[in-house]
Amino acid sequence: MREGTRILAGGGLLLTLLAVLGGPGRAAEATHRGKTAAEWIHLLEAGDLNARRHAAHAVWNLGPAAKDAGKALAEAIREDDEYLRGTAYKALLKIGPGAAAGVPVLARLLSDERVAVRRDAAGLLYRLGPLAEPALPALTRALGDPDSAVRANAAGALGNLGAKAKAAVPALGKALSEGDATVRRWAASAPGRGPPSPPS
Repeated sequence: MREGTRILAGGGLLLTLLAVLGGPGRAAEATHRGKTAAEWIHLLEAGDLNARRHAAHAVWNLGPAAKDAGKALAEAIREDDEYLRGTAYKALLKIGPGAAAGVPVLARLLSDERVAVRRDAAGLLYRLGPLAEPALPALTRALGDPDSAVRANAAGALGNLGAKAKAAVPALGKALSEGDATVRRWAASAPGRGPPSPPS
């Protein structure tokens, strides 16, 4: 009887441990400096500038564990603070497919009055590859941007979309007459082929 009691007690302890840990096979939620990804994303959206800086860096550290940060990171690209914008840029490239949630925001930022913001938005859309498909109309319009870096990245992003960028062919044909060699090269690679590596 005592042996049976010990077995039952041991089983009860095991069930208690499983309940605390969240059940068998469940991995512990990733954290950075004691905060979960959701908590850092909230700070990125609603904190003051200093908190948002720390949050962007935390999301970068968490990487794919912060997959829901796509929209908040893309919104940070519009900020004037260079550290926040730059860290959000790097973090957006690190979170994986979750970055797709930020694509509509980046598409809007291609029309921002600040050239640095447009460059970052276009550069991200190029580097996000096929995830950038929802931004196709904005990327096509960006081929007419006054800044050559924006135009080149837009052409590269369209190249990444391959045949899906068929609607952009007339605008890409016009870009082939560009005076800027980089824009011409990237326009020639689209659609259907990936663009060359970005210039250093």
